[in-house]
Amino acid sequence: GFDGLRVPARFAMLATLCISVAAGLAAACLRPRSGRAQTAFFLVLIAAFAADGWTRAMPLFAPPPRVALPDVAGAAVVELPFDDAVVGVRSMYRSMFHRHPIVGGYSGHRPPHLFVLARSLRRGDPSVLTLLAQERPLIIMVDGGHDRDGQLDRLVRELPGVRTHASTGAGRMYVLPKQ
Repeated sequence: GFDGLRVPARFAMLATLCISVAAGLAAACLRPRSGRAQTAFFLVLIAAFAADGWTRAMPLFAPPPRVALPDVAGAAVVELPFDDAVVGVRSMYRSMFHRHPIVGGYSGHRPPHLFVLARSLRRGDPSVLTLLAQERPLIIMVDGGHDRDGQLDRLVRELPGVRTHASTGAGRMYVLPKQ
């Protein structure tokens, strides 16, 4: 049931506290009585805790390039494909600079409607984008490196009323007016 919780890390903190208390009680029961053996025991214990908590270098990626978005009032930004985590992270990063609302993104939580949107596009049905454009115009970016055989790019290009805006290093950009 942990994958259904919003923030399972809260429960991990409680589990960590319980394990820490249990480790302290075990160390108190297992410690030797003599002074030298007790010193050696605690040095080994401290070394084991240090080795367990030692962190390795975290791999970091270069930030994605910024893109110049078209000046469309009230537009939301959609970066395709929806179901690719790398594209979602890039979308979230870029949103800090362009300040438009985004459809999709990445938070570690994958809402069910995101799978429906992605599956519809993968099956060749672009009507989900038209439905999203009923509320506000969309700026659609198709990531060229993650688009299988250019299928998503073709689907977006064939939408009624869509305008090609630009090609960037990140892929192609389109504007779908409010429907």
